[in-house]
Amino acid sequence: MIPFWIKYRAKIYILTDQGVVSGVNFLMSILLVRLMGLHDFGAYALILIASQGLLAINQGLITKPFQSLSEDLKQGSSNYMRELAGLQLFYSIMIALLVPIGMYVMIQFGNVKDLPSIGAVTCYLIGYCLFDYSRKLFYARHQIVKTTIKDVVVMVSQGVSVGFLLIMNYQLTLDKVLYVLSACFLLVEFPLFFLQKPLFPSRDVIYKHWMFGKWMIGNAVLQWFSGNLFITAGATIAGSEVAGVIRIGQSIIGVFNVMIQALENYIPPVAARIFSQEGTKTMLHFLMALLQKGVVAILAISILLITFRDEIWTFFYGVDHIEYTYIMYWFAPILLFNFIGFPLRFALRTLQKTRALFEAYVITSFFGFATSSWVVGSYGLHGICFGLLITQVMMQLWYAYRLLPFYNEKQIVVRTT
Repeated sequence: MIPFWIKYRAKIYILTDQGVVSGVNFLMSILLVRLMGLHDFGAYALILIASQGLLAINQGLITKPFQSLSEDLKQGSSNYMRELAGLQLFYSIMIALLVPIGMYVMIQFGNVKDLPSIGAVTCYLIGYCLFDYSRKLFYARHQIVKTTIKDVVVMVSQGVSVGFLLIMNYQLTLDKVLYVLSACFLLVEFPLFFLQKPLFPSRDVIYKHWMFGKWMIGNAVLQWFSGNLFITAGATIAGSEVAGVIRIGQSIIGVFNVMIQALENYIPPVAARIFSQEGTKTMLHFLMALLQKGVVAILAISILLITFRDEIWTFFYGVDHIEYTYIMYWFAPILLFNFIGFPLRFALRTLQKTRALFEAYVITSFFGFATSSWVVGSYGLHGICFGLLITQVMMQLWYAYRLLPFYNEKQIVVRTT
């Protein structure tokens, strides 16, 4: 009989890793709301929205193609890993060039005036993308223990650093918080990154990454719009406090999102291996079994979130903003449909049908552009939450529709490695 630790240690490490990352981010949101108020926290939430968009492009251009194509590219280039680091370095330089433009646009055309300095935002965004890059790299190379140790060091140091400043009665501003978080990212990620000796990528590597990820890059831009148009519309109309309230709701469900994020790191390589060895239908059955088990767990969590919404909100954020607990009625189903999308996206990516992801974001982005101003202007926070929920529902329905032909295939061709 295989001992429990040996049998499940990989999954335990992955869940521990994601638990630490999500847990520290959640605790950080609690501290910032309580100590800096909803206005500054709203500005922080808008920076996180920007980081999510940049990270999605980073993944579409670099890490997701690597997860699926690494074996083929390694055979064609002995320097592939160094060239991969070169791609990441180029992207970091692009972030440094684009941040000032993005902040200027937000200040000039939005109802958001009190943003932190360009330097603080740039350091944070670069550090955040490097952090995710190294995580995906280590996971793909099955260096799970190394990933867990690195992430624990980074995230715990962030919590300890901010906590130490509070103990010393140091007056926190958003600018200073971003510099502290950036330092914790970069002091770990920079040495690890430059040990890879980045090399300018070859034409073959650039071409294959682009051919695999071009739809994902389009996805990333449209995903940002489809997922955040309603939030940014709310911030433009009513100020950054609205983004802060939405971020609080996202942080609460984020505590229960650990399983989903852990699957994002663990499942894609497993699905790709099953597809390569056993064929399309076996891979789809594996992912659908995962979906069925997960939905049961998420439904139970959603019921708890709605039932104890006041108690959960008060425990973490106090009573100052308890009038907003009604958003849990929206975020519980958002959590459910968000989970449903994970195995569907895994299946489409493994089948290299990434255009379907792009199509879903085109549909939801068009919906957001057409309705966000009116819905948010008419219904406020309810309108924002409705937009977030309906875009999730529309995406999952489109993914399922695009996967139907693969379920109807009569013959399975088993691929060989």
